[in-house]
Order: sequence, then C-alpha cells, then structure tokens
Amino acid sequence: HYYPTLMAIFTSLVVFDESHMYLWENPGSGISWPGFQAVLAAFKLLVRIGVPVVIETATLRTSAIKLISRSIRNRGFRIEVLKAPSNSTNCHYIKALCQMGAQIVVDKEWENEKLVGWNTLVFETWEDTINSIVDDAKSGPVLVFANTVQEALKLYSRLADRVERIVLVHGRLNENDRRRAEERIKNIECKGGVIVATQVAEAGLNISAPLVITELAPMDSLIQRAGRCARFKENSKKVKGNV
Repeated sequence: HYYPTLMAIFTSLVVFDESHMYLWENPGSGISWPGFQAVLAAFKLLVRIGVPVVIETATLRTSAIKLISRSIRNRGFRIEVLKAPSNSTNCHYIKALCQMGAQIVVDKEWENEKLVGWNTLVFETWEDTINSIVDDAKSGPVLVFANTVQEALKLYSRLADRVERIVLVHGRLNENDRRRAEERIKNIECKGGVIVATQVAEAGLNISAPLVITELAPMDSLIQRAGRCARFKENSKKVKGNV
C-alpha cells in the first residue's frame, strides 16, 4: 500500500516549507538538527530522480544553502529561480547563490502586495518593556517572545495581573491546551491583549501583531519573529508596526 504514495511523489512538486526549522547545522562544530542528514538525503534522492523541489524559508543558513546547491550541481542540476524582494539582492547569501549559477527573479507582485513598513525600538530595562506591553495591550495585540519556556512563564506571571487578556503558548502544551491557546489568541487579535510565546510562534502559529517584543536571539530567529509584526496587509493599513 506504500506504492501509490510513492508514485504520487514521483509525479509531484515537493515543497519543503519553513525549511529553516530542520535544514540547519553549524559548520565545523558537528552541531545540527538531528534530522538534518535524513532530510538532506531525501532532498538528494528527489533531485536525482528528477522531482521538482521547492525550498521555502526566509532564513535558511548560508551553510545549508551551499550544501544543497553543491548537491544539485554534483547531479548535473542547478538552481534556476530564486524569488526575492528587490532590496535584498545585495544580501551575502544571494550573492553566494549567484556565484553558484542561480538566476535571481524579483517577485514584484509579492513585494507590492505583502511588504509593510515597521520601526525597530530598543528598551533599556525590563520595567520599560513591561510598561510598554501593558499600555499597548489596551488598544491592540502585543506579541512577546521569550527564548525559553522558563522565561516565558516568568514574563506571563509578571503580566497576568496587569492586563485584561493574556495567553501563554509554547511547545510543551498538549493538544487540548494548544487548541484553547489558539482560540484565546484569536480573541486577543480582535480585542487586544498580550500573547507570550517561545520559538513555537516563529513559524508554527499564523498570528500577527502591531507590536512585537523579543529577547535578544540569533539573527534567523529575530527575522522570523519580526515577520509576525503587521504581517497581514489589512493590519498594516491600520497600524504602524514596531519591533
């Protein structure tokens, strides 16, 4: 009964979505996501048998890009199209792809439809941060990222008595708690409040907020978190995004 599925793959376009979550490693350190080699092996197999592959992410690490590109070139294939906003053509990873033979295509339709402007703010103290969260939560949703579950719990405890609506979401929630958290998130997006989250909200939740506050984190995580700010066009018309 596996053969119909297998044949379907052979005649499909295979998409690796949010690939930064499982295609990463630190060169020279031996540190990588546990399934990195398995996913890479699947990718190489698909390329070898001629199955079209799309890798989607905003933050794939350069080391992974080079490794994937090398795998393609060794099989006689090359990267033909990369969609990117026009103002990103000088990024180091795009330059690296050009050197490997990639053809860069600017997706103007996406850019005109999706790109929004936002400001970057820096809070000097936690007290300033808490006060800003409390004030802004009165008029709209505020998304706050913590780097660990422990830090998220501490932040939730400090805010719980100061805001009317608040929800905590992280990767340790069971299925029922996760579903209830998502329902509360929808309510907060409509009425205002605070969403305290860990990395699970970087790609695993379809949420948007005019104000996103985050702890310092690796650059790829910061980019993903900033992507939750004024994410939807209907929101960006009403608010000025702040990160």
